[in-house]
Amino acid sequence: MFCPNLFGISDVDFGDGNDFSNDSLNVNGSVLAFIEHDYNNGGDYEVNVSSSSRGDIDDWEIISTKFGLRATSLDVLSRNVSNTTYEVIASNDINDTVENVKYLCSENLEGKKGDISALSDLNWNLTHNYTNPGEKSFICSITSDDGADAIRKEFTIRSLEIEDYDILSREVGLYVFNFNVKNYYHDLWTRIDIGFIGSSSSFGEYALIPYDESVMSFIEVNYTKDGPQSFVIDLSNGSIITSYTDYFNIQGAVIENYFRTSDSVTNVYAFDVLNQWYAGQVDWSVTNPSINNNTNLGYNKSVMVFIEEDYSSEGLQVTNVSATRLSYKDNVSDQYEIRPIEIGSLEVTDVTGYIATLNVFIVNNDDSTQYFNLNITGGLVNQSESELFTVSDNTTIPVSITVPSSGVYRVWANINTSGYTDNQSTEVIA
Repeated sequence: MFCPNLFGISDVDFGDGNDFSNDSLNVNGSVLAFIEHDYNNGGDYEVNVSSSSRGDIDDWEIISTKFGLRATSLDVLSRNVSNTTYEVIASNDINDTVENVKYLCSENLEGKKGDISALSDLNWNLTHNYTNPGEKSFICSITSDDGADAIRKEFTIRSLEIEDYDILSREVGLYVFNFNVKNYYHDLWTRIDIGFIGSSSSFGEYALIPYDESVMSFIEVNYTKDGPQSFVIDLSNGSIITSYTDYFNIQGAVIENYFRTSDSVTNVYAFDVLNQWYAGQVDWSVTNPSINNNTNLGYNKSVMVFIEEDYSSEGLQVTNVSATRLSYKDNVSDQYEIRPIEIGSLEVTDVTGYIATLNVFIVNNDDSTQYFNLNITGGLVNQSESELFTVSDNTTIPVSITVPSSGVYRVWANINTSGYTDNQSTEVIA
């Protein structure tokens, strides 16, 4: 026991009705104490160690100790379908006999096993035939005159299972599904039902499936529309129920081969609208520029679309292209930037003392007159205010700046219009 900076009384409650007290322990700093106690029986005990001074408890600690009987192992030794044999192992970890060992396990399995010799193991088997498959939790509580313990084993008794599910073919709305129904339980008359989420339509059949045998199923379904669909398999025999659901999308019309090219202010778009459903009207649309159209297309036929657009707005743009046959909607989203004006280059043409001359080359990507603000930043003595410029063509703007002292400076040229900004930087060595 370690009691820092205490003086007065130290108490130990051993948890078996016995305790120890020392009321003459004087501590100046710390002291390490060893206390020995001989228990009459094994078991689980909580040892409460406390220290006090002047009648007040200053510190305490509870230590759990366990010795004697131990539930060491619980395993499934063998299983024949539902008939399960367990092996239970209990042990004695003290140098004395553990007496009067008893067990009470799940499914009302109980009995007496006698004694366990010092530092030895005792094992026995238990058998139970389950009346239903599924998840099982088998618990054994073991008691003795020298302690108690418990152990749990969880496992599953398999029954009806759906295996090797696959979609063998897809042709427009006609789908062919294949799966196996495997029986891992006793012989079962099995109801096999096929259904669809959100639809009252379903069909089913019965099959006698012996233990460890399979039934292979082929199901043909003709879906009447594109979009989100499902295929549901339900297996049942009384309380035995197994289900599997596959969710998928039947794509009616799709966008393919989308392409965009740009010269900063003019975009050219190209894409194909392909109909993968039965012949009929396909609706397709574009945002930015706003276009809505439709085309009658046969199965597996497509139309190629070209669009050219000159933009009057500037900055970040988003264009969405979509196509729909019935329910399914395919969409392509494209993000880009429209730059009617930009900084082509930023060059240092002269440095005299602390004064540098820069040339800002402005590129006008549009054929119209452009208005923009220009300023130069970078810790300069005469850091410029934003100045308004007007250009109708490419132009070079000379700018003079002053740096505070000798050194290397990172200088930025910044331009902005009503909806767009651009910048470039260069080094000035003074």
